[in-house]
Amino acid sequence: GSHAAAAVAMAAGRPTWVVLPRGRCLPPMLWAGLLERWESTGPTWERSVERTPWGLVTHVLSERGLATVDQADRRPCCPDTPELLRSSAL
Repeated sequence: GSHAAAAVAMAAGRPTWVVLPRGRCLPPMLWAGLLERWESTGPTWERSVERTPWGLVTHVLSERGLATVDQADRRPCCPDTPELLRSSAL
């Protein structure tokens, strides 16, 4: 998957880009909640998506263009909304 490909690219000294569509940057509280739920879905190898660490990424391509990870605008696109993190009995 993409994690393995990014790791090989990093080891080979090649750039690794992430495409960041509009509306995909979450605030810290929502990101933490998403990761908590995602990590509870089972073993990593059985998940339909994978997480690639930012440390393996060199560039971010967004609607604002191409930038290095340090220069990329990763401001959240929405406010923290605690009500989305609550589980419901319904």
